[in-house]
Amino acid sequence: MSHIISYRRGALYRIKLTSGEEVLVSFAKTGFKIIQLKYFGLMPSRTVVDWPAAKNDEALKHFKDEPDDTLWEAVGKKVVACESIAEIEKFCAAHTV
Repeated sequence: MSHIISYRRGALYRIKLTSGEEVLVSFAKTGFKIIQLKYFGLMPSRTVVDWPAAKNDEALKHFKDEPDDTLWEAVGKKVVACESIAEIEKFCAAHTV
């Protein structure tokens, strides 16, 4: 089962997926990124998703399950629900506007 390793409220999540892969979900004024980590989560490997801030409203519609969730909460919950990076890529590709 995927789980959150660490987080900083409103800024980032570090998540270990069921597949054993690790990702960093990073939020900034420019948008959010999901980055694959390697070497026990110490180094970024590649950017899996790069969602610009200009499309935050659309992102919230696609990621949000609970009515009161912020974008940070919604994305974190959706990524934890995924079992692999391939599943994250598939979900985001299907919901890119």
